[in-house]
Amino acid sequence: MEATHERDPRVNPPRSILYLISCYSSVNTGHGGHYYSLRETVRTLNDEWGDTQINVLAIGDVFPEALQDTTTDIHFINVKQHGILGALRRALALSKSLQPSHVHSFDDKAHFIGRVIAARRGAKSYYTKPGGPNPKSYYPFAPDIVFFSEENKTHYSESRKLSRSRLHLIPQRGSAPITDMSRTAELKELIEQRLVVMRICRIGLFYRRSAVQTVALARRLKNEGHDAVALIIGTVQDEETYRELREISGTDALILTDPHFTRNASELLSLATIVVGTGRSLIEAALADRIVLAMLNNSELPVLVTNQNWRKLGRRNFSERSELPRADQCSIDDIARAIHNDDRSGARAVAAAYNIRSAVPSYLALYSVAQPRHYKPLDLIQNFLIVLKPYLRTRLASVKASSS
Repeated sequence: MEATHERDPRVNPPRSILYLISCYSSVNTGHGGHYYSLRETVRTLNDEWGDTQINVLAIGDVFPEALQDTTTDIHFINVKQHGILGALRRALALSKSLQPSHVHSFDDKAHFIGRVIAARRGAKSYYTKPGGPNPKSYYPFAPDIVFFSEENKTHYSESRKLSRSRLHLIPQRGSAPITDMSRTAELKELIEQRLVVMRICRIGLFYRRSAVQTVALARRLKNEGHDAVALIIGTVQDEETYRELREISGTDALILTDPHFTRNASELLSLATIVVGTGRSLIEAALADRIVLAMLNNSELPVLVTNQNWRKLGRRNFSERSELPRADQCSIDDIARAIHNDDRSGARAVAAAYNIRSAVPSYLALYSVAQPRHYKPLDLIQNFLIVLKPYLRTRLASVKASSS
């Protein structure tokens, strides 16, 4: 059931928010979870705060496909075409037109430009750490930093550099995906009546383990008497991983990499009986009312998400780094029993906690508090170097392509 929240009439939403996100082909695919989190956040705040002007600025050498269907005003500055400083000039010109009162960046590379815009326009500045492991080296300063996981927030809270920053835990959230009936019908013809174990992820080294375990789980269920098949949907980031996965899978998996299926793949979740998920993909599967399994770093198979363990798994954003004591893990028999009983209680607990509507009061509180000015010029230079690295990779790849 969707929770409802009444806004405190004494606190008004922001006048104007500019969200920033980057997409460099040498680093991103434009399909990562934080792109969809931004999309859902913007959609929801547009609905809730009708008088707030909301714009999104994407910066990089490719436009993030996850934002294609967003009805919000989206602007794109091509760094490959204009260069970093040219892109910064255009971003400042755009901000002069938009006059944002709040500037919120959803990754560290976008945050460099977001910081400059906020300083120039006298706007409040925010940075969201988009999940993932704790950084081993540089991370940017911001007066207010939002985290998707307790793991990241705890790590950053120990930083002397951030002693004057306010740290906020607002886990990434989503809304129940709408089923694409046309594409679903196409896949039903391929799958027939088999039990589907689904994994939606980019196909590369980072998610290799979860894809392999999805195939292994389908095989185990098949050995237990279920007519199971693994369905893996995702863009290819690493060709070697893709070839290896195909060899491992044999006839026990269907691997879909065509953009026709990978774009907005959550619209295909109704095909699945079980979904193996991490981060946002697990949350979307729970919101789609599927039986959900999470990855563990100390287990050979994914673990069933239950009423007893979902909070522990959520502390690390349902990532592959999650750990559970043996007592909180489950066996293949437990998974088979959940299938037989159609037990989705764990998923429904996750869905109730991670529905995007429940985050609206947190964002209102975040944006309403007065913010001191801390520009940190030396840190800004370091932040610029973070942007420079993917930009140079992109330029180098372009030069190699043109000379070949």
